[in-house]
Amino acid sequence: QFPQAWQAQTEAATQSQAKKQREQFQKLSATLHECSSLDRLLNVATTELQKLLSADRVVVYRFQNSKSGTIVSESMVSGFTPSRGAKIPATCFGADSIQQYRKQGVVNIRDVAKWGFSPYAQQILEKYQIRSLVSVPIFVEEQVWGLLVVQQCKKPQPRHESEINLLVQIAQQMTLSLQRAKFRRQLQQQSEQDNIVSRLIEKIQRAPDTDTIFRTTCQE
Repeated sequence: QFPQAWQAQTEAATQSQAKKQREQFQKLSATLHECSSLDRLLNVATTELQKLLSADRVVVYRFQNSKSGTIVSESMVSGFTPSRGAKIPATCFGADSIQQYRKQGVVNIRDVAKWGFSPYAQQILEKYQIRSLVSVPIFVEEQVWGLLVVQQCKKPQPRHESEINLLVQIAQQMTLSLQRAKFRRQLQQQSEQDNIVSRLIEKIQRAPDTDTIFRTTCQE
């Protein structure tokens, strides 16, 4: 009876933890939805996800080209080397290029030492004390914009399927938020262009002669 009781307690604890994570995800998802700037969005995603998963480090990596990019946001526990702003080859997160991340989706590296990284990539990973990681692509307009990466630095720590699913859902929410932000920027740019055209038309209408119209048009 004791093993059965212990199993029941374990299952109850697991269900309680899963319920708690779902509630926290819903709260984080709502917060991301309300973010009005890119910096705010990235900061909230990394900070809250790092706490939610008790991770040593969570970063957002933005591609600069198909095989390289920059850490644009980071939340981490103290005691490890910060990586924000670092330019890092894409291969350090488990795949060689944007195309491979698009094809593979989730990259789950349970132990960096056993993955088979090149000596150069291994050197970079050691610099930032990365022992295990999970990376998930972030899409904007169906293109891989960057990666959301959870890292463990103290020791390798495999992630449960539920945690990986949570990470995927957060990356999907970030995709939606980024696309809304991009849409807002497009609307703002269009509005600014419309204002310029309106001012130009108004000046032309007030211009006393053809030479003035020409000068006004060239200046604008």
